[in-house]
Amino acid sequence: FDSKIFFLETQLSKQFLFVTPFIGLRLAVSQANVSWDIKAASYTLAGGASYNFSENFADSMQPSLFGGVGFNFLFFQTTLAASYDMRYNVWGANLSFRAKL
Repeated sequence: FDSKIFFLETQLSKQFLFVTPFIGLRLAVSQANVSWDIKAASYTLAGGASYNFSENFADSMQPSLFGGVGFNFLFFQTTLAASYDMRYNVWGANLSFRAKL
């Protein structure tokens, strides 16, 4: 098993009083090589049950867009965000709440 994953992310944001809207682009690129076979007590099963997988960088690019808005009030921060995976046409969303000390 050998895997390499790289992320490139850029984000644009601007704070207005207690509100911070943001938008960005994320690119995940990975390379994976997986190989295995089944053996029992130094005996390879009939047919040599095995698996090989290899994926190159160009085929593994996963671009996505994201954006949202953050709200800051005293020691509390809430963020509502959404993202869109352009390769697989998948939407996602999240809501977070943080208390700052």
